[in-house]
Amino acid sequence: MLAQLKTFVLIREAIKLTFLRLVEYLEHQHLWV
Repeated sequence: MLAQLKTFVLIREAIKLTFLRLVEYLEHQHLWV
């Protein structure tokens, strides 16, 4: 059960990091265009 919770947290953190990177990427694209 604890392992599942850790996995869930890791996945959530990974999704958050990916989302933030995507937002940064889009912002940079907007600045360059």
